[in-house]
Amino acid sequence: KGQSLLAHIKSETSFNYQKVLLAQATTPALSRAQALNGAMVGLGTDEGQLIRIVTACDRGERLEIMEVYERAYNKLLVEHIDSEISGDFKKTMHAIFTTEESEYDLDADCQALKEAMEGWGTDEEALIKLVCSKTKQQMRDIRQRFEETEGRKLVDWVESETSGYFQDALLGLIRSPIDALCHGVRDCIKGFGTDDTGLITLITHLPEFKRLALIKRYYELFKRDVLADIRNDTSGDYRKALLACVRPPPAVWASTLKSAMKGLGTADCLLINFLCIAKDHMDEVREIFDKENSTPLYKWIEGECSGDYKNVLVALALRSSADRVDMAPIYWAQRCADALYDVTTLKTLLTSLPAVVLRRAGDIYKAVYGDSLADGIKKKCEEGRGFSFFTDYWKITMQRLLELPVGVRAIALNDAMKGWGTDEFTLTALICTIPENMHKDVQDEYEKRFGKKLVDHVKSETSFNYKKLLVAATHTKVQSRCVALNAAMKGMGTDEKQLIRVIVCATMKERELIRGAYQEMFDKDLVEHVESETSGDFKGMLVALLESCAPDDAPDYEADADVLIDSFAGSDADFEEITRKLAAKTPSQLEELAAAYEAKAGGSLKDKLAEETSSFGEGIFGNSDFKSLVQLLMQPPAERLASSVRYCIEGWGTDDTGLITCLVHLSERQRKELVETYTALFDRDVYADIEGDTSGDYKQALLACVRPPPETYCKALRGAMKGLGTADNLLINWMCIAKDRIDEVRDAFAVMFEGEDLASWIDGDCSGDYKDTLLRIANRECLKFPGVENGVTAQAPPTQEEAVKRFNRTFNDLCTQKRNKPDDLLIIPERQQQELGCAFMYWASRSSVSPNLDIAGLWDMTNALSMPPGDDGPDLRLTFREWDYSGTGEIDWNDFVKEMTTRVNDEGHYNADPLPEK
Repeated sequence: KGQSLLAHIKSETSFNYQKVLLAQATTPALSRAQALNGAMVGLGTDEGQLIRIVTACDRGERLEIMEVYERAYNKLLVEHIDSEISGDFKKTMHAIFTTEESEYDLDADCQALKEAMEGWGTDEEALIKLVCSKTKQQMRDIRQRFEETEGRKLVDWVESETSGYFQDALLGLIRSPIDALCHGVRDCIKGFGTDDTGLITLITHLPEFKRLALIKRYYELFKRDVLADIRNDTSGDYRKALLACVRPPPAVWASTLKSAMKGLGTADCLLINFLCIAKDHMDEVREIFDKENSTPLYKWIEGECSGDYKNVLVALALRSSADRVDMAPIYWAQRCADALYDVTTLKTLLTSLPAVVLRRAGDIYKAVYGDSLADGIKKKCEEGRGFSFFTDYWKITMQRLLELPVGVRAIALNDAMKGWGTDEFTLTALICTIPENMHKDVQDEYEKRFGKKLVDHVKSETSFNYKKLLVAATHTKVQSRCVALNAAMKGMGTDEKQLIRVIVCATMKERELIRGAYQEMFDKDLVEHVESETSGDFKGMLVALLESCAPDDAPDYEADADVLIDSFAGSDADFEEITRKLAAKTPSQLEELAAAYEAKAGGSLKDKLAEETSSFGEGIFGNSDFKSLVQLLMQPPAERLASSVRYCIEGWGTDDTGLITCLVHLSERQRKELVETYTALFDRDVYADIEGDTSGDYKQALLACVRPPPETYCKALRGAMKGLGTADNLLINWMCIAKDRIDEVRDAFAVMFEGEDLASWIDGDCSGDYKDTLLRIANRECLKFPGVENGVTAQAPPTQEEAVKRFNRTFNDLCTQKRNKPDDLLIIPERQQQELGCAFMYWASRSSVSPNLDIAGLWDMTNALSMPPGDDGPDLRLTFREWDYSGTGEIDWNDFVKEMTTRVNDEGHYNADPLPEK
């Protein structure tokens, strides 16, 4: 009692075991400062230790060590090092601490490095200047380009031209951080005797991702197992401590749990402590324990414990790591309160939990403590103590993590456009990855925070086709389609091809929404506008499609096929009859009709409609507009889109207006389908075709509309870290935006950048107090459950009762808001979307088309929510079609949110009796 942790460790341990524990229990900066001092005091200097510590750190970490060293020893670290060494080695070590990051020209620097080593003699001064001024990521680029241009590895050339400690220091800086770590560990172990001081310095304070990388890369470089090498060269508690510093924490906890139970009696306190420590990673601990001991963890506990004590420990051992997201919000509110007095708790809390869960806990926190958590953190940052000593970037990171995704995206958009110049790549990536249900929220949030409309700000900062695309992508999908249709008809002439693309590629539900929005946006009826700008059968088909709001509930395909055969049998096809039969059918119904026609007529309906067609351009958009429309309509939705995109690109010139309309607002499923269908139809790569026909920011924006969002996030993150310096604010924004999909981003990063690790990039390019938080996000475990790929950030509740209660409470709150402002369109905020979504996820997870909802699931859900269809027959089918906005035959997350928006704005719902909340 009253004794410091370090003093207690010293009193209970000795020798190298004590050194490991003291180093691990000390902060990284102080531990390294002490190791540097130990390498220089007394007789002789441990140059190898100096090199290991200094080259393993980035610029920010070295600055921190210098500050700590001066406070601890009342002397300047650089001066102390200069007094202990000499020659080129001294110049190198001095430059490492004092050289500022310089202008970075990849090709010029590679050429300069070559010239410094080529011919007679080596220009050591030039080598020192070139190598010591680079960040770890800049050096990575130089290593790759040098080998490409010179056919020889930079590290091999430097090794052949230098020697001694000067060589070791340069190689430590040139190698990748993980390679340098592996070489350092190997040098400490190999040969006679073990450099224990060096080994301890290298492997204490390794974050989990570096532990895993060390094990993997050490084997790749030396064909040896680093854990086996440590076991063979050390012994006793010292060996156990070193292994615990290298193995992943869940593996260490699994071993410790077994130790607590094996032998005579059970170390109860130890068992309790480690089960509590490991509870948030229990899935991994169980897996490792079972693999190492051939017996499940809970069985061991049952055999060693008894009574209620046993039941509690077994429950902990069987706990799912995912449970932490669904714990009672009051628990998280208490954790929020704890976080204001403990930085580690704060970082763990903000990086591990989805934003919507944090917000739910934050509401309870505010009700209990009177202030919001964000205000609490802000006060701690400003009060002259608490968090005030952290950098502005650390404070920004904490505040961003408390924002809902809508808020983070709005802030990032403003950051990309404010001040002198516009960050076009960031602007592109942000707008082209807005989730479909978030567009209106982002527009509203932007105007609320910055006092200007997002669309107007984008227009003022961009130009030409790039502006057209970003404006279309900033609007909601329905708004963008209305604008496209209006532009196709106003002024001189009508763009019939654009009318075809927009109307045919929309689902029946979307056409209904487009008609309503068109009236609101342009104060004119869309059907009447189309009728005034077109004529003949083409006009009739467009109008029929716009007026067909619901498909034929019970089509007679054979009778319809007979009508089509008869209409083709006359001297002229009866286009009015064809229009009537085709316009009221969904894509799947059109496929059924085509099959019935082929069975009766012995030929393809598509071929009949396209008779005498000889080429793609003529077949889809050649000859009459009516034929073009019908031919496109007869294709499945994915082929409609792919054919339209190909037409816009093919031939002389690019139809940019059409291409923009086709590519903005594609769901992730549609993006994937477009890439696959385009290749299947035309044996071409849609990415390559876009790149070949466009350029500049416009090209990048088109590609961002097609790529999966995690890939775009990767390019944005890489862009924030590449080149001279790191755009810290930009990096923070992107990490917070990508947080809930960071597992997909990690995987995409490795694929796109040849096996590179996102966390390693951040570790090498960032420094200071906010780096640890970004690394926690980069290594964050993303819980996987049905629906997460659709934008749901919290998993389904465990019981139907909880799902119904949360849905009903939220729906009633929204209806109250609507009643108070009946003339305003109520857009459901993201947090309340997620609360309503708990019902959707509960029944979707039990659906035959999980994570989407089938018709049986809709029946069960609407009955439980006290809003059922009139019957389980025709009215249920009609209800299902009303909910199926995407026209896929399944109700996905976007469909659900759109239907909820429709219902809370419907007088029949918001003026009805509240749903039961108990």
